[in-house]
Amino acid sequence: MTDINKKAAPQRLVLEISRSGSWGKVQYSHRLECGHSEYRKRALVTERIACTLCVKAQHARDTLTEIARATTIEYAEPVWVDEIASDIATSETDIGKLRASLASVLGLSAEAIDVVSEYNEDGLKVSYVVVFMDAEQAIRVAGRSKAEIIDI
Repeated sequence: MTDINKKAAPQRLVLEISRSGSWGKVQYSHRLECGHSEYRKRALVTERIACTLCVKAQHARDTLTEIARATTIEYAEPVWVDEIASDIATSETDIGKLRASLASVLGLSAEAIDVVSEYNEDGLKVSYVVVFMDAEQAIRVAGRSKAEIIDI
């Protein structure tokens, strides 16, 4: 794909011509309607020129299409799924959501809440929840001021 037949390349409209480089090394960039740029030593006066990058892009698309058609995936064995591990993972997710909800409502960190659960024939069941708080947190959650608690 090194040699591209410019006569076979599609003709594109020139949108802009910009000059770059210094004396003796000037290059003209022709920005085309397809989004590509052609670089020439001289600025062209025609309004359409051949876009070699369109040819290269089409060749790349054709090559990728051929590779995709040739590639097939076959599995030698069916994929093994551990149903118990899947159930445990789902249960742990539910417990994590419960801890996060309680922590949000009580205004505590999730580490201060411990959810105790048991697994029986029906699945995972929450037995009870333990919440660890210091005195200030307990007063705040109870909704009383320190002065009211001291008077009690």
